[in-house]
Amino acid sequence: MHRLGSFSPRSLDIDVVLDLMIHDLDIVLNLTGRRRSRSTPSECRVLTPAVDIANVRLRFASGLIANLTASRVSAEKVRKFRVFSPRTYISVDFARREAQVYRLTDGAAGPEIEVEQTAAPDEEPLRRQLARVRRVC
Repeated sequence: MHRLGSFSPRSLDIDVVLDLMIHDLDIVLNLTGRRRSRSTPSECRVLTPAVDIANVRLRFASGLIANLTASRVSAEKVRKFRVFSPRTYISVDFARREAQVYRLTDGAAGPEIEVEQTAAPDEEPLRRQLARVRRVC
């Protein structure tokens, strides 16, 4: 997962882990349903006394490895989630609200790659979530 953003004067009193990476940690832990078994973090202070760039590799007992990077000193805004597994590659761009799934299949003439593209509704996700909560309440 990559969550990169340009420098902003907000939230400079906390590390980028609590500012940005926390969201990706939540996604990974919710998808795996497990606690990590080991982690290898690295961090860097660039523009502030707090950590501005962080990277962590999480290893799970199941064999899953998750690499997360967060930065608030990037030239561009990036919100990407990629999954690599045998015969399948998934690329999700949260900023563009689109995803591609690449699958290796056994075709008549040999291996083929199937590509599936999807897009999320063109609405703010938090607004959709709040609307659902209001309907339930």
